[in-house]
Amino acid sequence: MTEIGARLKSERIRLNLTQRMLADVGGVQSNAQGKYESGERCPRADYLARISSAGIDVLYVITGRYTPPINPSEPTTLSSIDDFRSSVSMLPDALEILV
Repeated sequence: MTEIGARLKSERIRLNLTQRMLADVGGVQSNAQGKYESGERCPRADYLARISSAGIDVLYVITGRYTPPINPSEPTTLSSIDDFRSSVSMLPDALEILV
């Protein structure tokens, strides 16, 4: 747990935020923020979701791996139901390759 706290603190510092500022974004008291960073308490999922809006790389905080950058030339979401159906229709072929 202390690794998560240390990574959370490093992300906060990277974004030049105080504990109070990040606590406000996360919807917790500043003493809770300090306990997350020291490893005394484990942050909840709703807190992590909220602090992601401040630019915190939550994947890094949890796993130690940075979120890969998004390539703007590649679509990041399916734009229509037809795209979704096309993607799903490829699943059996992909599974067969794996088996």
